[in-house]
Amino acid sequence: MIVSGKFELYKVSFPIKCMSSRSILAAVAKLSLHAPTYMNAAALATDPVERMKNIVTFSTSFCYSAHTFEKPLNPILGETYQARMEDGTEVILE
Repeated sequence: MIVSGKFELYKVSFPIKCMSSRSILAAVAKLSLHAPTYMNAAALATDPVERMKNIVTFSTSFCYSAHTFEKPLNPILGETYQARMEDGTEVILE
């Protein structure tokens, strides 16, 4: 099937045990818990190189925590996720 070029991925079933119990919106909010630390440090930095270091650290920090076996659920049209983080930061995702 793959050799002939007629492999259609949308016809392949996805095992339910690979699904996460949370939405992608909740997953993104959890992945960005460290965002205020690096973004506030970048905003307060006066040296452009130090500011760039904080931004690059923030951007690459998603690589480690984003690798997971479970696939998060796709959000429903119009779904909103709201949360207050431990440091008081409010998160609103749509």
